[in-house]
Amino acid sequence: MGKEPSPEPLLPLTGPILNEMLLKHGMSGSIPPVDQSKLLDNDIDPVFQRSNWVLGVDENNVTCDIDGPLFKVDAASEAEMDILWKMLIPSFRLATKLIRHENLQEFWVKSVEAYKEQIPKQYAALSPKDVACEYLDLLASRTTFMFGIGNEPNIVASTWNSNTGLRISVMRTMGAMGAMKAEFMKSYGETQRELPAYPVIGLNLKHARLLLLAHQKKLARDQRLKLNFHIAIALCHELAHAFHNLCRLSGDKERRVFGNDSVTEEAGYSWEIFALGGVISQYRYSESASLYIGPMSVLKQPMDRRHIFFVPLEWILRLFLNSTWDNFEESKQNGFLNFRPLSSDKEHPVLELEGWNSAGGTKKHYILKEHGEVVEEYEETIRPRRTS
Repeated sequence: MGKEPSPEPLLPLTGPILNEMLLKHGMSGSIPPVDQSKLLDNDIDPVFQRSNWVLGVDENNVTCDIDGPLFKVDAASEAEMDILWKMLIPSFRLATKLIRHENLQEFWVKSVEAYKEQIPKQYAALSPKDVACEYLDLLASRTTFMFGIGNEPNIVASTWNSNTGLRISVMRTMGAMGAMKAEFMKSYGETQRELPAYPVIGLNLKHARLLLLAHQKKLARDQRLKLNFHIAIALCHELAHAFHNLCRLSGDKERRVFGNDSVTEEAGYSWEIFALGGVISQYRYSESASLYIGPMSVLKQPMDRRHIFFVPLEWILRLFLNSTWDNFEESKQNGFLNFRPLSSDKEHPVLELEGWNSAGGTKKHYILKEHGEVVEEYEETIRPRRTS
């Protein structure tokens, strides 16, 4: 058996003490092997079936024709997708628990209720809970997954309402909108509110590259764990958008399901707050960083990226264990199923980081706290954004 790859390297551009604190509290570094019999082995939701996955957009052949080529379906692409799909199974199993567990159905039910006047006639006699089940089942027959999100390198994933919506996005990215027939665009604009949703979910291409590294056994256990977790949450986040696309006319905005702030009007973040108690973020996720580099962090307040706290690897690992889900209520009471207890240790997170730009925007100032006590303050020079 080959040697386990080394855990993640220490991060550049961080305060001298931060890496030490992350290791001290188990938020980075190596993790011990886990008995395979203890890991999730549940069936995966039909929405994730192999037939719903394509490698990506066929940019060499895509056309403006609504029925023209769009996805890569050649033998080589399908063979690569076979490998990637198998590597995705741990993420599928966790995502299935998160979207289908009987104790986590309230989000889907309240989503249906938010659009109750738009429920189709064939479902009008059903309860909101039954409609939610119908919609979740409908996602399995209507959703397409792929790798690729256009020209946004820092976006984790994206959802389009249909193949047509994706096609228009691709043509714009390729600078080919001028070739789009005016009649087609006019027709599409007039009818899109009546078109049923056939969602397309795209994951950042970085995920595919890292899954292939995992297939080649070039990722350490902590790296694979964070990658699997990151993908599972991204899939659920985007499925929340896809579910709302089924609920609403495509021209309507997403409606608030939980909470009363602006972030909860975004279905994906609303689901994260409902299911996990916070919005997950990959620390140092940028154009120059890989998904498995750096600890997982949570925004202390939704969408306020100036203030985060870090998540122990052990907490993430517990989500992949059968025992956590077999004892759901106990796990929830023990704080194994949401982030809230991680931010309430003596009223403060174990490890949190605040950061803000200095006057002039050339520096970023950070304060690192352990149990609410300042342990480090430092500054970083803000690197200019790439323009090409």
